[in-house]
Formats: sequence, C-alpha cells, structure tokens
Amino acid sequence: MGVHRLSVKALARHDDELMRIMLPWLPFETTDGTVSMTEVTKRHRVVYLASTVEEFRQVAPIAAAQGLGVVNGGYTYDTELVQRLPVALPGTVVENLAADIVVAHLDMVDPTQELGLADFLSAARTRLDGLDCDVVLRSFHPVTVPALYLDSRDAQHERNRAEAAADADPLWTEILASVRSRGPRAQLVVNYLNPVLRHISSLPNREMVGTAIEALYGQALLMTHRPLRPVDTALLNRTFGELLTWASHYPARPEE
Repeated sequence: MGVHRLSVKALARHDDELMRIMLPWLPFETTDGTVSMTEVTKRHRVVYLASTVEEFRQVAPIAAAQGLGVVNGGYTYDTELVQRLPVALPGTVVENLAADIVVAHLDMVDPTQELGLADFLSAARTRLDGLDCDVVLRSFHPVTVPALYLDSRDAQHERNRAEAAADADPLWTEILASVRSRGPRAQLVVNYLNPVLRHISSLPNREMVGTAIEALYGQALLMTHRPLRPVDTALLNRTFGELLTWASHYPARPEE
C-alpha cells in the first residue's frame, strides 16, 4: 500500500467496489498523523476536509489541540475520495472545513478579561483593517501560538478580485468594483493564553503596540505557508526593521 497507494486511489475513483474495500485502509494526512480512514473515524464523529495543503497547514496544530479530526484533501485524488467516505463507511459524517468551524471550537474569553483588552483589540482592528483582516480574541492550545490566521474561500476570492482591480485598466476596474463582495474577511485569532500577547497588550507605547500587532499578523500568515501578497511582504520587511529599531533602544542585559 505504501508503494502503490496513489495508483490504488486512482482506481478507487472509478470502481465503487474497490473504493468500498480499500478506502477505509488507505493512509491520509490528518491532524492525527498519517493514518487510515478507519482510525480517523474511530476517533472522530465528524471528519473535516481541508481542500488544500495550505488550508490544512493553516489549522492543523490548533485543530489537533482542540480534538478536531481534519484530513488534508490537497493531494491528488484525496478530496474526491474523502467526500465519498460515507459510502465506504456508512454513518460517517464528512464536512468541508471552514474558518468559522475552527473559531467555534476555540474557548471564549471571560467578558471581564476581554474588556480589559478592549483598547488593544481596537488598536489591532484599526491596524489590520486595511489588510482586509478582522481580529478575534479566544483562548486556545497550544499556548505557544500567539495568533492564528484563518481565511475563508469567500475572503480569498474577494482579495483576488481587489488585486485584479488594482492592476486592471479603468473599464475592468469598474466592472470588478461592481461585483465587490461584502462577505466575511480573514480573521486573526489572538490567543489570550499566550504570555507574549498578554505582554504586548500591556505595552504603554501605542506605536510599539501597533508594530507588535503587525508582527503577530505576519508570523501567523507565515505559518500558513501560503504565497505572500506584495503588501504582506512589505509589511513584514517594515515590521522587522521597526522591531530591530525598538530593540536597539534598550541596553543589553549585563552578563551574569
């Protein structure tokens, strides 16, 4: 199976009987590791399907910590086969992964604690508004992750439209503007449990807070392994320079 699984997957797409026999035992990349669908369905009542490798990488560490069973459907034939899993294993539920599903499984923050971060969250939303990104506060594991960048297909389509409009001639700019979507935007989910985030939120220098917010955004975006837009590359370069400038103003720690 390890040697010929791609060929078996290709055949299973066209042969229902072979699909029912082999699909439960074919290995897939999941948040539980590379395991068979039989193992996945034993552990999870609902199997969530990430349609691309980038989408899977975007949520895999967080989803695993929250106990979600997510399958990477970004490889050849995998999406089509996982969608047919209920045929091979009756009773299995397969749902497409969406950003709101991940957010719904993260813990809400106590309203009193969230109120204490109101100024920070307001500054973060203002800073990232021009990047078509909202900011949401949640508590989640692992605590080492300060922020998670979540994106929906609708938000991706809207950004692609905006980029095309920026490079188009006046006629196409007007046409693309007329089909602008008001749907959900990308989200930067900041982790209340992360000590770095808590420290950033208490900084007295508002400009430094803004730079730190952009740094969190850039780090979370890099974690998705997706191609960066020119505006995001420029932000990362500028933020890195500003952080080095801030750091140079502090004296080095004395040697112990």
